[in-house]
Amino acid sequence: MKIFLDSSVIIAAILSSTGGSFRLIRESFFNNYNLLISDYVLDECIRILNKKYPTKANILTLFLTNFNFKILRDPPEKEIENLIEIINFRDTPILAAALKYKSNYLATLDKKDFLNPKVLEFAKKKKLAIITPKEFLEII
Repeated sequence: MKIFLDSSVIIAAILSSTGGSFRLIRESFFNNYNLLISDYVLDECIRILNKKYPTKANILTLFLTNFNFKILRDPPEKEIENLIEIINFRDTPILAAALKYKSNYLATLDKKDFLNPKVLEFAKKKKLAIITPKEFLEII
């Protein structure tokens, strides 16, 4: 099973080891699910952690190493541009990567941009389920 993670899930997991985001990562690791992120998601995590939570920034490296994340190249610009009509332009690289690498799930806490009917319907047609960490934990 392939689970593509949005930066919101990774940052939430770093900030709290008792929340659903951390539990999703831990359960995925113990069940040998593939945890996927793209270069774009990694850069976003680094930027947000350095800006908002500088004392937690070093934990990202431990997460990536200890939980065996697969860091994938960003999709080509054309694939990203094709999604501008579907989702907020800042999130197009994330959705494009989840689709390119044939993820089963895209886990996010971004209700406004990812968990809206238009994006959910589009993703469903592409066989990608966009879910929250809580929803993922309920189905595994």
